This record gives sequence, structure tokens and C-alpha cells, in this order.
Amino acid sequence: FYITANFIAPLMPLLLYGAILRDNTSCQVILALSILDFVIPLYPGPRGKSQPFIRFSSCKDGLVSYFHAEIISECDFDPQKNYSVCYFPHSLFAIVYPLILEFLETKHGISLLFSVADIIFKIPIVRRFMTAWGATCVSESALKTNLKLPSPHNVMMVQPDGIAGMFYGLRHEQIVLAKRKGFVRVALQTGSYLVPCYTFGANDFFHRKFGGDSVAAKVSSKIRMSCVFWTDRFGIPFGIVPNKTKLVVVLGPAIGSGVPVDKPTQAQIDVVHAEFVIGMKKLYDRHKHRMGKKW
Repeated sequence: FYITANFIAPLMPLLLYGAILRDNTSCQVILALSILDFVIPLYPGPRGKSQPFIRFSSCKDGLVSYFHAEIISECDFDPQKNYSVCYFPHSLFAIVYPLILEFLETKHGISLLFSVADIIFKIPIVRRFMTAWGATCVSESALKTNLKLPSPHNVMMVQPDGIAGMFYGLRHEQIVLAKRKGFVRVALQTGSYLVPCYTFGANDFFHRKFGGDSVAAKVSSKIRMSCVFWTDRFGIPFGIVPNKTKLVVVLGPAIGSGVPVDKPTQAQIDVVHAEFVIGMKKLYDRHKHRMGKKW
């Protein structure tokens, strides 16, 4: 579903053409549903998250059986504190979200929220499904609000490398982190803890073709929407069958003081960012053996 959603926005002009100029019934029905979707209020965050829908649509068991996916946590989540789970690498998308969501809910009683690009909430129908799964806006104002929520919504998953991260890690493990400090500033301002998170194997479940210096990467950055080309397990362009690779999710110890800093200085941000970088590197080194000798 998430992969298919990438094509809805560029196909909207064709939908309008079919519905209005070609009088196509299928296009007219989809267009009517799209209009209705924007008429009905949408509530990203705790209010819009639907546990029945999540249970119905969860692919956690499929992740475990197909990828032999597993999750290891070194973080003791306190219900009285707020946490920002910083997920790396971005790859095509955070495929293990259902695994992390169920782990946190089962072990800690946490109802996980996650941030997505604001453009998602402008795509009809897709935005409603994403909201039901727990998606919220990635804007700074939304992050600040959500990182102050009480338990069980006290944990937020973010992807600091954003769209740029989708174009790295093609040939070896690589993340966009050195210049990404906005998530640290927000964590300081809200008094939330940063939790390093790395998914081994995330770069391998689809074959992406263009790197960080490609035209596709530059265009994606400009329009703030991914223009990623990939092939699936059978070499089919934009295919939906992932490679059968092992996936291991690791969550590191929480970083931060938990004390809000209304206006953090650049020096304060740099100190916490450096601590996070070190924590991420150590987390990676502690667990890379789980992927076998090639790692």
C-alpha cells in the first residue's frame, strides 16, 4: 500500500482527465471519494490513530516470517518521560514500523506515533490511512506538540535524514546525520530524550538506483517529494516484492537530560548532537555481528 501511494499524486491529473473528459465511471468514483476525504475532518496524532485498523492491517507477522525480522532494545522507556526514536537508515521507507509499534505497545504499553512529510496529508485517501496508523506532521510545531504528550503517546518516531536519506546506502551502510541537527534542537526544547535506532538490512529490501548526487535526489529535495527509482526482488521497476533479506532493529540507550531548554544555543545543540552521533556509531558496532560475517 505504502509503495503504491507514491504514485497517487502524479496520477491525479490522469484521474481528473478520466473522470471529467472521458466520463469514466471508475475515475469518477475515485474522484468522488477523494473529494469526500477532504470534506471529512482529519485529526493526525492520537485522536486520529485507530487501534482496530492497526490490528486489522498489521504486517508484523509477515515481517518476522519473510525477513526473519527481530528487534533488540537497550532503552528503558519511562511512561513519565518523552522520547524521540530517531530511525535510520531511511531507505525507501521505514518498513519495520509495525514491528517497532507492536514491541513498544506490548512491552511498555506505548502507543507509538510517527512523523511523515507534510505532503502525505495532501494526498487523498492515503492521508487517512496514514493517520489511522499514527502518522503526524513533521513540521517543527507539530513535533513540539507531540513530544510533550503524556503516556501512552509519549514516544514519537522520526526520520532525521528525511528524503535525502532515500538516496544513500546503495552500496554500503551510510546515513545522513552530520548536518542534521533540527531534531536535536526540538528534543532540547521539549525536554524529550533521543533514542538512536538502526535497522540492519533496511538498505537491501529493494534495489534503489540513484545516489545522493543524482538529478533525482536534487529534484526530490527541491520539490520535497521523493523521486526514487527502485526495482524489486525480480528486477521489476517499481515492483512490490521485496528482497528476502534479514532485518534487525536495534534501539539504543536514551540520550539527553530530560530538562526543557526554551532557547538552546548552538553550542548546546552541537554537544547533544555529538553525543547522539557517538551513540549511533556505538550502537551500530555493538550489533552489526547479528547480520553475519559480511558485516
